[in-house]
Amino acid sequence: MRALLAAAAISTVWVTGSAAQVRPDTLPPQDTVVVPAPDTVPVDLPDTTAVQVTLPDSLDAEAPDTLSTDSTGARVAPPDPEGDAIIQELRELRGYVATEYLGERAVYESEEEVLRLMGKAQVEREGNRLTADTIVYRGLDDLVEAYGEPRVVGESQELTGRILYYDLVTRRATAFGARTEVQQSANWIVTGDVTVETGEDTRIYATSGHFTTCDLAIPHYHFEADEIKIVRDKYLVGRPARLYFGRVPVAVLPFFVQSLEQGRRSGLIAPRFSLTDIVRNSGHTREISDLGWYWAINDYLGAQVTGRWRSGAYTALTGNLDFRWRRQFLQGNFAFTRYWRQNGRREFGLNGNGSWRPDERTNLSASASYSSSSEFIRESTIDPLEATQDLNSAFNLSRRFDWGVVALGADARQSMADGGLTYTFPRFSISPNPITLFPSSSPDLARWYNNATINWNFDAIKRGSTGEGSFTSGAQDQSQTQVDGGLSLTLGRLSISTSGNLDLSEREEVTGFRFGNDVITGCPLPDFVGPPQAFCEVRPGGRSDQASWSASINYQQELIGQTTLTPTLGVSQQILRDSLTNFEYLAAPMRVNFGASLATALFGFYGGFGPFEAMRHRITPTISYTYSPAVQQNAAQDSAFGVIESRTRSQITLNLNQTFEAKLRPSERRERADTAAARADSLAAGDSLTAGDTLTARATREAEPQQPEKVTLLSITTSALTYDFTRARETGNGFTNTSISNNITSDYLGGLSVQITHDLFDQSEINPNDPEQRGRLGRFAPRLSRLSTGFHLGPTSPIFRWLGILRRGGDRTAPTDGNIPGEEEPGPTDRAGATTATGNQQSLGSGQWRATIDYSFTRPSRTYDPQNLRRDEATQTINLSASLPLTPNWAADWRTQYSITDNEFAGHSLNFSRSLHRWQANFSFFQTATGNTGFQFYVELVDNRDLHFDYRERNLGIDRR
Repeated sequence: MRALLAAAAISTVWVTGSAAQVRPDTLPPQDTVVVPAPDTVPVDLPDTTAVQVTLPDSLDAEAPDTLSTDSTGARVAPPDPEGDAIIQELRELRGYVATEYLGERAVYESEEEVLRLMGKAQVEREGNRLTADTIVYRGLDDLVEAYGEPRVVGESQELTGRILYYDLVTRRATAFGARTEVQQSANWIVTGDVTVETGEDTRIYATSGHFTTCDLAIPHYHFEADEIKIVRDKYLVGRPARLYFGRVPVAVLPFFVQSLEQGRRSGLIAPRFSLTDIVRNSGHTREISDLGWYWAINDYLGAQVTGRWRSGAYTALTGNLDFRWRRQFLQGNFAFTRYWRQNGRREFGLNGNGSWRPDERTNLSASASYSSSSEFIRESTIDPLEATQDLNSAFNLSRRFDWGVVALGADARQSMADGGLTYTFPRFSISPNPITLFPSSSPDLARWYNNATINWNFDAIKRGSTGEGSFTSGAQDQSQTQVDGGLSLTLGRLSISTSGNLDLSEREEVTGFRFGNDVITGCPLPDFVGPPQAFCEVRPGGRSDQASWSASINYQQELIGQTTLTPTLGVSQQILRDSLTNFEYLAAPMRVNFGASLATALFGFYGGFGPFEAMRHRITPTISYTYSPAVQQNAAQDSAFGVIESRTRSQITLNLNQTFEAKLRPSERRERADTAAARADSLAAGDSLTAGDTLTARATREAEPQQPEKVTLLSITTSALTYDFTRARETGNGFTNTSISNNITSDYLGGLSVQITHDLFDQSEINPNDPEQRGRLGRFAPRLSRLSTGFHLGPTSPIFRWLGILRRGGDRTAPTDGNIPGEEEPGPTDRAGATTATGNQQSLGSGQWRATIDYSFTRPSRTYDPQNLRRDEATQTINLSASLPLTPNWAADWRTQYSITDNEFAGHSLNFSRSLHRWQANFSFFQTATGNTGFQFYVELVDNRDLHFDYRERNLGIDRR
């Protein structure tokens, strides 16, 4: 198309694409030049005619003019190009493309159609703008030359350099000593002799080019390549590529390829390998992983196949399928891994999860994790947690109807310690909505029979386990089915309820050869001959079915304050079928129960101290008494249920909950509110609020009524404790529950939860197969059987705020650019079937320090053990983890497991991270309970984590075998 040219304001010149011919006496007055079209000029000038227009440096009214004044003697004000009607009409003409020129001085050569713009020159065409000190436009060639810091700004690209050539037809710009930027997941800065082609696909070509994401004047790193090609939103490629840290070359690659595409796409997956996998040292085992292909099937499906090879150990192939359909609320992934071990054995593992919500009432979720050999995982992993944690799989389906919710589920757990498997399938439950009979529109008009409520529920579950490798702990292949249901009617304060349950269990008989703590299942019987202190043990199997039902009626009477009295009348019965009943159903005598329950709440109020204005101690005791007359049992019933179960029951039960609460002082409440407002304000970005923001936040809080803030200093929940007076009179011991537990929580240690369980009786001398002893609890001797606790600490923990350690403005959680992220990422894992990744795992980084402490104490119950096979030793472990921002650029992450019982550490994970502006360095050490160790050092580019340099040393059990 022809370029449409017209006159513009001040120093703007419009020129036609054809040769312009101008007579001197046709020039407009003063500082405006109009170059007419050829057919409007009646007189031709010689070929060497040129028009030169020089404008003053200033537009001041007293500046001398270089042109003569007009006939009126008055100076004409320069028109505005954007407001000039003629220019606007010329821009809107169809079939023409306007090219606009701007400069302080212009020289036009009509013969060659060359226009020279000097002094803040500018050319604009179709949204692309060129600025420079000097611009030369050659109309015959549609070529623009720019000198003196030229700069091209287009719709999608910006280019600067020393000298620039721009073809208006092909929209191709070539710059020497150029600099341009490519925005693609990071800001890539490209320098060199650059050619840019704009159009449907913006292409950039560079020779002797440098590219980096470091925006410093002297970049910390850069890639250098003799030839570079960039296709916008597609790829960047250079050859050969050299990596420099500062001015020091550190790596040379034959080529470098970086995809610039957004979203999912098919392509090769970058492999992972260490420097020692290339340059072998002192018996190092080579390993290459994640070498494969990813296939983006469509917008909803993706698949990948990757391979892994470890010299002298195994070769593995992993297939992974992921799917996501947002419109159908469907997403998930599934992976399967096959291992070919060096010894000829084959292993496999699978891992996956998915969820689907087909409608607003239905939810479906599933997860799968399984390995054919837990021993293989323990020998091949360097993650301390993976070596000890179980593999879990689950399935859950729930459907909400107008009348209630129906749920179906299943789960399985595979132990990493011994390979034993426990499963639950199916798990079925029905939870109907309460049914209201004879509803009343108003409580004042309600009669005694109005608003009666019916509730019922049904649950069924089947559990099973395999005792493979667990013979020492008494585990056997067994299955158990439980069915529970209940129905209740509530009519005001009157409640009638009934419930029943069925328990069907079966165990397989197990025999095992035992020598010390070592067991081999399947020893010969009965002619067994073994070394000293060795014997063959038999764990008998069999089937046992139990059922029970009960019905009760109670009435709740309100007394003073929060005190209520609830009398109760009930009946119950048990049914049993096992070897003691000759595998026939045998029912116990029906028992009648009379009782009453008294519940209240007691309060104690105390003065405040420190930041607390007042304190309150609340005790919520519940005391229940039950009386059941003795029943007559025959010999079969005495053998099956125990003689003691037929005697009179006179029981009292105590439940006790305690809470220590405190009310904060007004000054403390304001400080906590200011801290919360400062953390929530997005303008503060983790720093303290400005004065105006603080005043606004305080004014808002003062305008709203504030309730006194209460905190829980300590909460203690104690399980029920039952005492039978008849049992105490006949046996000397009246307690009926075998254990008691306490749960302790507090708001002043984040996540604090302490569970303490005590076994109350020593049952080591109670033989459950003896009818006379069945049902007895043994000698009363309380002993700690389980203790577990865990809590989190950090600068924002309530206890540190209470102590005044946290200061305003000191909570800086947002990491700065280039710093290590502050969220915890999973450590390296090699779990069988786990989804592969193309980059290295990230560890903890700068931000707030935090620590987690978990303690566990476990001791086995004192049960009947005539052969003294049970180990009565307690097991104590401590799990510690901490994240410490050592400096603004250094961070440490530490995780360990320590066994107090064995007086040794079971596992370590230690990682140091160093921010190197656009790079990150990681030093990691791992040790598992199985003796596997690993050291890894890697440096990776933050803007492209697939680009990394690794050094790994691993000592795995699978290599030692």
